Amino acid sequence: MHSVCFAVVRDHGGAIELEATLGQGSTFRVWLPAIPTPTEPEPEPEPSQESACPDDLANAKVLVMDDEPSVLEVLCAMLDSLGHRPLGTADGRAALAARDEAARSEEPFQVVILDLTVRGGDGRCRDGPAPA
Repeated sequence: MHSVCFAVVRDHGGAIELEATLGQGSTFRVWLPAIPTPTEPEPEPEPSQESACPDDLANAKVLVMDDEPSVLEVLCAMLDSLGHRPLGTADGRAALAARDEAARSEEPFQVVILDLTVRGGDGRCRDGPAPA
């Protein structure tokens, strides 16, 4: 998890400081750059008649992997309500199996949404043996 935190902070131009004392604990300081408050509010964008989804992704077959059941359920329901065809999986192995089955059926997934971390599970999505 620490590498995920580091990557997010670094990507936002920040830094993480660590102060640790053996037997007493650790202090982490996260530094993120401040964004000045605009003096004038930005104008509201004009409503667009264009679809938010390109035509080639309308009714897309979507593979979703998330180990949190409520997140998986809500995300799949949202995608379904937008006219897509989601398939939810709880870990990397199930996602790989679904990907392989879809490829064999000649209707591969057009979009893949993956959870960044899978607690206590197999979150990887590449072929090969699971970590020990």
